[in-house]
Formats: sequence, C-alpha cells, structure tokens
Amino acid sequence: LFIYTSDHGEQLGHRGLYNKCFGYDPTLRVPLLMNCPGTVAAGMNSKALIESVDLVPSICDYLDVPRMPCSGKSFLDVASGVEKKHRDFVYCSFENTQIFRNDQSKWIHKQISADECHDEVYDLICDPDEFDNIANTPRGKKVISHFLPKLQSLSIQSFRSDVTAFFPEAVQPKLVPFFST
Repeated sequence: LFIYTSDHGEQLGHRGLYNKCFGYDPTLRVPLLMNCPGTVAAGMNSKALIESVDLVPSICDYLDVPRMPCSGKSFLDVASGVEKKHRDFVYCSFENTQIFRNDQSKWIHKQISADECHDEVYDLICDPDEFDNIANTPRGKKVISHFLPKLQSLSIQSFRSDVTAFFPEAVQPKLVPFFST
C-alpha cells in the first residue's frame, strides 16, 4: 500500500494569490496518488469528491483491520472502479471560513465579524476558475439555499473523531460552531 497526498493545495498565483488560506480550488484540491495492489487499477483516475477524513477508513478497509472511529467513509469502491461517486458534496473549514462544494457549484462563507459575513458562490461548470462571484444573483442564492440546510443540520461534532472512545485519556477542547445565520 502506497499513498501520496497533502493536507492542502496552494494558490501559486491563481487570482494573484500566493497562500493557502482561501476557499478556491487550487487550495482545496489536493493530490491523492495510490498504489493498492489488487484494488486500484494502474492509470485509474477519478473526479469523485472525497475528503481527507476518508483516508483512514479507506486504509483500514484495504488492510482489513477494524476502523478507528471517525467521520470519514471508505472510498475503496471508487478507487477500485466499482462506484463513480463517493460524496454528494465536500465540506471544508478554516479560521472563520466554511466551504461547501459539489460537482457543479461552490459556496464560500466567511464570517468577518459577529454581524458581518461575506459570501462567494461559483458555478463550477461555467466558471471553473472561480472568477465570477454569483452570490447575489438568483442562481447564487439558490446555491446558498441548497447548502445552508446541510450546514445547519451538520453538527460541528460530526467533523471530529470520537477520540475519547479510541483514546480515553484524550482531552478535546470545547467545540464552538462559528456559523451564524
């Protein structure tokens, strides 16, 4: 088993930016190269949406060992070519920013202060380079209204492993959701 990946991408000049703290695809998309004999065919390529939290369950499934409790789900069915789709959307957060992305659109929600936020919405089919923010258009508002219930229904707890079940001595800091409506 060989896996090569990264924790984040880099802007590298996209939009004139040279950092990692942005919600655009050059930052969010990371390499994932795998050599899993008997599972992943040579040259296999997938555009399935997966999250970094999906790595642990996938490795455990490949090694046929019990999974550690976590919010990820195995993508071996996609890696082996059995399935084409893994997730309907992916979620990412950092600092005061939360991002939802599916195959067609992306919503970047940035909480600037307690009473001010900034939204960006991109149609990834018509604007794959994410230059035309359509957040204030009817299409953009429809994208936000599509993702908003998903965000509101997700507990911040669901994005973290139940570490104490795996490692009882662990102490986790109090979780504070930072999304406001």
